[in-house]
Amino acid sequence: MARPLQILRLAAAYLRALAALVTSRPRRVEITERAPRKGYPPKLYTSKSRARACFVDGSARGGRAGFGVYHADGDARNRSLALPPRVGATPGANNIAEICAIFDAVFRAARDKPLDVYSDSALALRTLKSGAATTALAPPGAALARACMAILRLRGAETSLSAVAAHADVAGNHVADALAQAGAERGELFAVPEAFYDGGGLGTWFAIRHLEVLYLLRAGDEEGSSITGV
Repeated sequence: MARPLQILRLAAAYLRALAALVTSRPRRVEITERAPRKGYPPKLYTSKSRARACFVDGSARGGRAGFGVYHADGDARNRSLALPPRVGATPGANNIAEICAIFDAVFRAARDKPLDVYSDSALALRTLKSGAATTALAPPGAALARACMAILRLRGAETSLSAVAAHADVAGNHVADALAQAGAERGELFAVPEAFYDGGGLGTWFAIRHLEVLYLLRAGDEEGSSITGV
């Protein structure tokens, strides 16, 4: 059972997070939805940019869906997660999985450290760049896109989302693809908020605000965990 002092500290932390949420100014995010036909995006040719690079990919086949997040070999931040079966059975599940991958990479990253995310899904990047919860994504895709955009706006450091060409010998993308396929087959479950399946409304709004508060409860230089479990 929590002690009174612990409860007070937690309440104070929530109040600080809520205050930050109310007063925060949306952060500009650079989104490039066109991939180079050959080779790596220009940013990846510098060692500084490679150090802050993160590759993501989504996978959906045979009614199963999952996603992968890859930073570097042996990096503890690498992820290979499964999505709930009803996501795998949803039309466009591969794009929903890609949105999940981007959300997970951004949500777990330290808020005040630069981050460059690379994806081979033009639709996912176009959805986030438009700033609209597109109806092209079936539930829970649209709500996940809105949640991703909300977290991106709360970041305190330079952030970019860039396209890479699929199957174009970009090593990080290949690894993210393998992690996504493994996640779909046997990964730990990524917990999509139940309200996101309703297609919008007040429940979705509250669920996104809850995720924002969880994100802001961490210190700016602190990395977080994936949303897993049921």
